[in-house]
Amino acid sequence: MTGGHIKKAVGLKISYSFSSSPFGECLIAVTERGICHLGFVEDGKRTEALDLMFSTWPDAEFSESRKSLSAMTDMIFKTGNEGGGKAF
Repeated sequence: MTGGHIKKAVGLKISYSFSSSPFGECLIAVTERGICHLGFVEDGKRTEALDLMFSTWPDAEFSESRKSLSAMTDMIFKTGNEGGGKAF
């Protein structure tokens, strides 16, 4: 997302889901343009992770995804011969 999109977040539709990663549970959020948030859940504190995301996009419309976004999370963290993307 570009800075211009962030400023125009009024009515922006964001879907989010909790998912597993090699670094523990994470919170991933997407718009029609792609990933707009990826954060980690510390010690099972999902409410705090959600509050941080909501405060970043105060004018957006959020909905928890009915299907997990774990496929996106898998693509982000897979490297090398695991069939995913390139290592950063």
